[in-house]
Amino acid sequence: MKKIQISLFALLLASSLYGQEDTTTYNYTENLFLYGSEATYGSARLRGMGGSMAALGGDLTASQTNPAGLGLFQTSVIEGSLNNLATDQSTSHLGLNSKGNENKFDLLGTVGGAIQFEGREGGPFKSYTLGVVSSNTSNVKTDLFINGNPSGPSANFGGYQYSETGTARKTSINLAANQNDQFYVGAGLNLYNTNNETFSLYNYVGGGKNSDGTTYTINEFNDKQGFPYHERSSGVSASIGFIAKIDQTFRVGASYQSPTWKQVEREEVFYEPSYEPTTYLSEYNTTTPGKFTVAAAAVIGKSLAINAEYSYQNWENANFKPSGNFKNENNFIGDFLGETNSYRIGAEARHENWRVRAGYRFDESPFKNATIILPEVKENGQTPATPELDQPYQAFGDLSGFSIGVGYDAQRWYADLAYQRYTQTRDIAVFGTHYSNVADATYDRTEQVFRLDQNFDNITATLGLRF
Repeated sequence: MKKIQISLFALLLASSLYGQEDTTTYNYTENLFLYGSEATYGSARLRGMGGSMAALGGDLTASQTNPAGLGLFQTSVIEGSLNNLATDQSTSHLGLNSKGNENKFDLLGTVGGAIQFEGREGGPFKSYTLGVVSSNTSNVKTDLFINGNPSGPSANFGGYQYSETGTARKTSINLAANQNDQFYVGAGLNLYNTNNETFSLYNYVGGGKNSDGTTYTINEFNDKQGFPYHERSSGVSASIGFIAKIDQTFRVGASYQSPTWKQVEREEVFYEPSYEPTTYLSEYNTTTPGKFTVAAAAVIGKSLAINAEYSYQNWENANFKPSGNFKNENNFIGDFLGETNSYRIGAEARHENWRVRAGYRFDESPFKNATIILPEVKENGQTPATPELDQPYQAFGDLSGFSIGVGYDAQRWYADLAYQRYTQTRDIAVFGTHYSNVADATYDRTEQVFRLDQNFDNITATLGLRF
């Protein structure tokens, strides 16, 4: 296999020469969202409350949403979390069904610590807290294979395999200040690292007769143009926030996370006319939108705490650069990505040293319903063998789910356990691009997109020490 370092312009030119349709656009924008949306992360306490603690504070990983929450710390702390994500996924294509189960264990789902120190006597703040925490904000593992059915509606469809795996990690360095146990303010810097790989393979089955009358069969596995591809990225954003106690029971909070700027390295494979695989290396930059969060909480004595919050992002503000090389991707964002609203609510009940938690979340998808338009396929320049087809497509649907948790707080140490269940649907474009050995006319184009239903079961265990 050859490996070539080229400009992105040349890479996009190569993709057009070898028949790459606009599904390349989907690959780029899907990854932008999949590894940039920060869908779920945190300690077992935060997860058990549905990710809703922006006005309560007092949790190390919740400071990645609202850094002011560190101001409620009364001691220094160090903690770490183990995480296991189980994914049940099912799909159907051309009447063929497929189911899969994946498990991904994360030894350090979150890790971090915070140091609390007193403010200067007579100064504006009673205390300060400096915290550093690192969390996996995206943990992806999808592996599906759809078997073909020679006697079914698509005799040439021998099977399709799609797999993706990757992680996104966010490390936050935050500083918060406590003003007389009534008002808390915080700010921080967020650093990002992602690493992901995606693979797509199509099995073509066919045959015919030779000139001498004998028959032959074809059973070929063909790599999709541009696949497999591997991406690595690093980025940065900033956060600010506050929490204010209205009285002994009620408090409010708000935070803003700036847009995230990332530099991405991409390595992908294209197949020359001779079908020799060649690896191309490229670099580009992305921007994902800023996020506003507002929250309200009620703390009823020492027995119950409830938090509700709302977040807003506008994914129309996402972009790729250099913009001249990503005209299709940026146009797709402007046409088919939009505003998102997220709602989360969580509660924690206390009895002596024990804690019981529950939460619910609903995150809107930024992807509007799109349509993949596939051109007519002609045989020898004559009447189309397959007419132009329109296929509905939504890369990601809404995400919703619930969580429960339990904890034990022994003053100097604490242990928490949480279970999350959330669901989401995805559309994946099977064809729409050339494969290494198969011409367009050989595709059964009656169905170009399959719907993937995913159920996520997440278990998180956290242990923390106070000093």
